[in-house]
Amino acid sequence: MSAASRSRNVLGLLGAFVVASMVAGVLMAGLMLPAIGATGVSASKSVDFFESLPGDLEQPPLAEQTKVLSADDKVIAKFFDQNRINVNLDQISEPMKQAVISIEDSRFYHHGGVDPQGLMRAFLVNQFRQGVVQGASTLTQQYVKNVLVQTAYARGDKDAQRAATADKTPARCRRSGTRSASRRS
Repeated sequence: MSAASRSRNVLGLLGAFVVASMVAGVLMAGLMLPAIGATGVSASKSVDFFESLPGDLEQPPLAEQTKVLSADDKVIAKFFDQNRINVNLDQISEPMKQAVISIEDSRFYHHGGVDPQGLMRAFLVNQFRQGVVQGASTLTQQYVKNVLVQTAYARGDKDAQRAATADKTPARCRRSGTRSASRRS
């Protein structure tokens, strides 16, 4: 085979490679288009979901015990549905605050209120075991749940109390009856 024919053969092979690469690229782009579209739709829905969450969470006063006092200020009796005594945060020792945070949400200072790692762990475990086995609520999420329960309690709404404690989805935030930041303006 002559040098000229080898040169044409190499150019032909190179051309075929370029054409095959272009066809493969177009096919791959076509195959990836649904995944890219789904990602865009998912991102858009996520933004819509977060914008629909309440902007402010009104906390009613916590239920405490009622004390009946005598004329000389001695406690005669205590009545309560919830035996709670409120204390200021500065009345709780720093080690106790850190212990509670460490036990309940060890990454509290790192994730900004929503823990992606905890959510993924709980999602995978719950999918694998086909049911709600693990939760991924952070202290912030637990606080919101407790405020919703207390609000329902203050209104005397037993159904809302049960719903707030039984509902394990982010949608419970939308049912709280608080106003969204976007609706306030």
